[in-house]
Amino acid sequence: MLDYLLDDMEKRLAPASFKRVHEQEHPRAFGSREIVWAGQQRVLRLTWDGKDEWIILEARPSDGVKWQEVHIERVGRDGLDQRGREVLLAALDRWLFGSGLPAA
Repeated sequence: MLDYLLDDMEKRLAPASFKRVHEQEHPRAFGSREIVWAGQQRVLRLTWDGKDEWIILEARPSDGVKWQEVHIERVGRDGLDQRGREVLLAALDRWLFGSGLPAA
């Protein structure tokens, strides 16, 4: 489920010169996971909250410390469905090809 989303994200992020710079899994915390990609001027973080079943996309400038929400998606009991994946990928595309960071 999450791996399919990550593959699709990598296909979008790599041509924009983003590299995966951090990944941490928390198996004892309901399988929660955090992945961070860095580009020249921006950083993107995906957090899978395994307990409350949320996927959260956040971004910040490379020289910043405050994360801003790009998108948050509730994941059902059966995992991330096709619609949820498409919604998250559309949010990623808006962030990548739009203004860069969400409005504060």
